[in-house]
Amino acid sequence: MMSPAFLAHATHLVRRFFGSLWPGRPSPEGEAWATQSLLPAEQELWSLMSNSDRRHAISVARQVAAALGSRADRRVLAAALLHDVGKTVSGLGTFGRTVATLAGLIDRGRAQAWTSRTGVKRRIALYLSHPDLGADQLARAGGDPLTVAWAREHHLPENAWSVPIDIGRALNMFTREGRRGLARFLQSEAETAKWVHANIPASQRVQFLGGSVFAVEGSVLRPRLSWPLADFLRHAAEVKCHGRHCLDATEVLELMRAELPLLEEARHHVA
Repeated sequence: MMSPAFLAHATHLVRRFFGSLWPGRPSPEGEAWATQSLLPAEQELWSLMSNSDRRHAISVARQVAAALGSRADRRVLAAALLHDVGKTVSGLGTFGRTVATLAGLIDRGRAQAWTSRTGVKRRIALYLSHPDLGADQLARAGGDPLTVAWAREHHLPENAWSVPIDIGRALNMFTREGRRGLARFLQSEAETAKWVHANIPASQRVQFLGGSVFAVEGSVLRPRLSWPLADFLRHAAEVKCHGRHCLDATEVLELMRAELPLLEEARHHVA
């Protein structure tokens, strides 16, 4: 019998499959916004990505920019935009990518060993190796070490990241893989997951949980200069600014802080 996590992931793939069928390019404004953060050689890699991948990447990068503010510099935005560029190497279309991801879910090690094969099996293996392939592409393009590292590490558990942890969490929070990790955690029996199910509408749960994780371990809660106004603003950011369904996030942030290892375990099992 297939596990609930496998079925949930398969459902996600069905949604992504139909979303990828929309042929539209990103808007001219979105393209211009993205390319201004890319080096000339990175722009060439960007042009190789599919329309759906570029639309998704722009969405991720805009959310990262909003979350990190001035810390979202050129190299960070390039990491958000190009983290999946290695997928271009396989040459697989939407259907092939879906098959490859399912093959990785069933037996990732065996599927990745198909690099010595030919035809579709080799393409599947290349697709599943896209983090390393993308990092190599970006390194050859002269990308910043952080941009290169995130392409290589965005499927790895946090304890294997070389990028700063708060930068990595902001980048990961808005990717497909990051959101799947959050969704998997919400299916668990963790106390945080129970709190979110009891208090947050279904359509907003993944986004809310991501914001809570970023608040707990990201730059928002890092202590800085302390004076009355700063302390007031920090408290507002920590516990008050979580939407109309959570006017005081003190309880859920404490739960999340205690259960970060469970979240990391959930994320580790997302292919």
